[in-house]
Amino acid sequence: MGVAAYNRGSKVISDRLDAEQRPAVFVILESLTTYSQRCDGMRILAPTVARFGDAGVVWLMHRQEGGWREFGYPHRSLWALARTWRLAFVEFGRDEHGRFVRVEPL
Repeated sequence: MGVAAYNRGSKVISDRLDAEQRPAVFVILESLTTYSQRCDGMRILAPTVARFGDAGVVWLMHRQEGGWREFGYPHRSLWALARTWRLAFVEFGRDEHGRFVRVEPL
């Protein structure tokens, strides 16, 4: 085995180890984004958030410069949201209004 082949093999092994050690939240976000890309959903026009509501409902919210509006689209889960809309799932977070996932248009 030559040096180049050895280095390629080491790189593949290193990449696999890095992928296995990534935090689960990144794997979930990537999985949701990949699923959303494969579905034929509607597009959003600007970055926004999906908020977790009562009884497990996930709300895709509208955000204007004045702050949060009391209007959103309800979904049964993040997977249902990913199926209905073409979204890039960016990060999980929490603020004064509760838990959310920041999403952007694909």
